[in-house]
Amino acid sequence: MRGPRLALAAALVALAVPAVAQPGGVDNQAYLSADEVVWDKALDTIAAKGNVEIAHMTRVLRADSVSYNQRADRVVASGNVSVVEATGDVVFAEYVELDLELRNGFVSGVKALLADRSRLAAVEGRRVDGNRFVLKRGVFSPCAPCADNPDRPLKWQVKALTVVHDEAEKIIEYKDAWLEVFGVPVAYVPYLYHPDPSVHRKTGLLPPSYGHSSNLGYKLEVPVFVELGPDRDMTVTPLMTTKEGPVVKGEYRQVWTNGLLDAKASLTQADERDQYNQRLPGQEMRGHVALRGTGDVAPYTRAGLQIERSTDDTYLKKYELGSQNTLISRAYLENFRGRDYAAVQTYAFQGLRKDDEPGQSPWVFPMVDWAHIGEPNRHGARTEVDMSAVALTRLDGRDSRRATAVGKWVLPYTASTGDVHTLTASLRGDAYSVVGGDPPRGTARREEDATTGRLVPELVYDWRMPFVRPEGTVRQMFEPIGQLVTSPNGANGRRIPNEDSLSFEFDDTSVFSPNRFPGYDRIEGGTRANYGVKGSVYGMSGGYSSLLVGQSYRFHADESFGPRSGLDSNRSDVVSGLRIVPSDYLQYFHRIRIAHEDGDIRRNESYLTIGPKELRVTLGYAALDREAPSIGLDAREEFFANVSARIGDAWRITAQTRQDLEHDTAIKNGLAVIYQDECTTLSWSLMRDYTRDRDVQPSTSLVFRIRLRNLG
Repeated sequence: MRGPRLALAAALVALAVPAVAQPGGVDNQAYLSADEVVWDKALDTIAAKGNVEIAHMTRVLRADSVSYNQRADRVVASGNVSVVEATGDVVFAEYVELDLELRNGFVSGVKALLADRSRLAAVEGRRVDGNRFVLKRGVFSPCAPCADNPDRPLKWQVKALTVVHDEAEKIIEYKDAWLEVFGVPVAYVPYLYHPDPSVHRKTGLLPPSYGHSSNLGYKLEVPVFVELGPDRDMTVTPLMTTKEGPVVKGEYRQVWTNGLLDAKASLTQADERDQYNQRLPGQEMRGHVALRGTGDVAPYTRAGLQIERSTDDTYLKKYELGSQNTLISRAYLENFRGRDYAAVQTYAFQGLRKDDEPGQSPWVFPMVDWAHIGEPNRHGARTEVDMSAVALTRLDGRDSRRATAVGKWVLPYTASTGDVHTLTASLRGDAYSVVGGDPPRGTARREEDATTGRLVPELVYDWRMPFVRPEGTVRQMFEPIGQLVTSPNGANGRRIPNEDSLSFEFDDTSVFSPNRFPGYDRIEGGTRANYGVKGSVYGMSGGYSSLLVGQSYRFHADESFGPRSGLDSNRSDVVSGLRIVPSDYLQYFHRIRIAHEDGDIRRNESYLTIGPKELRVTLGYAALDREAPSIGLDAREEFFANVSARIGDAWRITAQTRQDLEHDTAIKNGLAVIYQDECTTLSWSLMRDYTRDRDVQPSTSLVFRIRLRNLG
């Protein structure tokens, strides 16, 4: 320690007048500045007075006066003493006695402002080994004092006979500790510790939640977070319920340079129940798993895995873990290179509805897709190629295989008058092999195995004439659209199964699609004309409004479309889509489909969001006429509303409702109240779910959560 002592002594001697000594060349050198320096040779002490500042490596000490005893190697500071750490923590004191490196010593009347604005205070303390701060009769709180009344008790604080801040372990420990709320003691623990504010992740308890549910009874969740490394962690959450016993939930997360993994699971042992929710003598294991992972395995190549499985149909709804009707498991490998895309995938499904037949859910393996878009030639023409193959296997029912290849030639052209023309010629070929029992509901039945195929040419001519006019700070556009599509009729033969096109939506997003079916198994054939108009207004600030109205006319009826689908006759229904987004404070979307025969509204959907974040209202309405009776899509009319209001700086209230207007019943209602300030988060939520599904009955759930910053 000879180097620092001599450096400080030399600095103090040199500072007979205000100056700053900055010796260089040694990493552990000390630097000092002061208004006045006195050197007492007899006592072997050096004293600095007035705006004293000593810097040693990563620490800085400031005080009104500092004296250094060379014999004892001690630095004594008094008057407005503060020590600034490299972490951003600042320690204030009335009196400080430290060694020359400012690592160890005694502190009286200590207060500390930590890097995240948390506060520590104590009657006295000692600094040990340069990284442990031991306080006697200490107090800790991340709550800020009241600005109007600083003497008012803090919202909450922890008082203890001994408080230890271990900077090496990055924890704060308490012995014989009390939790006070507004100055009133509410809880005592003999020992407590939590990470210091510099820690973002550390093993320990997370905030618990308390509540009551009609299905589960009283419930308590106490999550335990386990840090497994800088790139992975795990959370284990015991869920205690009075009606259904304990449930163990867990989540594992890991990230790496080019990927991530998130796995969730739960497990419980519950009483067996019949379809009427009556208890049976035995017990059964119930649980679920939900895993998602993705990552780059090579340049331009990505792989992914998704697993969703449950032991039974109603487990997720019963234990309030999810409301899905279908669980999807998927694995894929895909490659992006230049203008090409290739993918190999596999799918497995688990239906959770009462009438789902597990044996008829297909296992999709493999599903292979390849797409290529060629470079435009000097005339702007380009080629496109799409290839697809899939195999579906069932335990109970038919198996099917399909291979598809589509080649396209696309020629865009913009005339001197400004209208845009696009000519697309394509040739598509499909090959099918079907083996096994009856097809799923809603498809054409067949009596024997079949191997069949089809070859379908198609020609599409698309014309658009955009008219654009600037007007002040907005730009207006009016665009008539016309499209003529021709291809052979009767492409959907009786022997061709329908696996991926059982349902579709005819609306403003599909009115100008040459093929309105979403999958490969059904092809829209014949000659048809699609026509409509689009009007838009764009503001300089980013706001916009647009309206699209369109209709389709086919020269020959196509029986592939179901009744009331909007395309089941020569002239289609009229569809329109309206979007009004002038700013972030207002968004309105409206989609409608009107029957061409009598003007009845077959589909009516609207969505409105209005207001700033402080008070935002969201309204939704959907009315759908009964479509495709063969696949069981009944008429629906629903209304949804959500209101979120911020009251002051700390309070937020949200309320929501979803109503079934068709049957004049509620689907779900909810209310949540949240309080959040710099040190405390409180949330209270009330939810009424009217879902009824076998052993799942309509329920009311009340949940309360409290989070004290730094403590959990």
